[in-house]
Amino acid sequence: GVPPLSGFGGKWMLYTALIEKGWYLQAGLAFFAGAVAFLYLFRLIHSIFLGQLKPEHRNIKESPIWYHIPSYIFIGGIMAISAFPNIILKPLIQAVSGYFPASITLENYTVISTLGYWNGNAVMLVTMGIFMTLLIFMLMRIRSVTKVEQFNIVYAAERPERPVTTHVAYNFFAPYKKALGFLDRSRAVRFWDNISQWSHTLAAAFNNIYTGNAQTYALHIFMLIVILYLIIGVH
Repeated sequence: GVPPLSGFGGKWMLYTALIEKGWYLQAGLAFFAGAVAFLYLFRLIHSIFLGQLKPEHRNIKESPIWYHIPSYIFIGGIMAISAFPNIILKPLIQAVSGYFPASITLENYTVISTLGYWNGNAVMLVTMGIFMTLLIFMLMRIRSVTKVEQFNIVYAAERPERPVTTHVAYNFFAPYKKALGFLDRSRAVRFWDNISQWSHTLAAAFNNIYTGNAQTYALHIFMLIVILYLIIGVH
């Protein structure tokens, strides 16, 4: 949901539609949901790409190139739609124009609404220009980079007792637990435990009905035919 990718354009148009309708509460909730989505993706990035490698992951090898090709195809599609949003917006607007009034217009690569405009092509070019500038700068200084070893790090003057504690994602949610300490965690745990127990009980009840036995299914079909016959006969 951040520039220059297409998720930003989708969220921007969603917020625009909600505000144009006067649904300010829903717009605020949508914005809050987007921020929460960023937090869990931030956690995912921390766990996978940052910090020291965990011992149980040292023997993992890279997947074959054939597994990467579909991802590259989808990434290319996302980049194309982000740079040229009219590729997908123009046919979508034409498809719904007979049912909903259009509140946005297209001028080349610019999407214009009552609250502003968004040019995916320009945003993509600016972002890629900044990225390439930083990449070139890093490549020019790569020889002066010093590799950080596994335990070349200290926490409050104490040496970490095991590698997992040196990972930046270790105990990631501790600040959130402190901030939300007023909530009764045990009550929430009991609630979800009850939901799980009810789900298992309901599944067991359905399992008693749908046993996998052909004779039982034949009886079900016969009972359904009888019920339908009685209903049709009454009417």
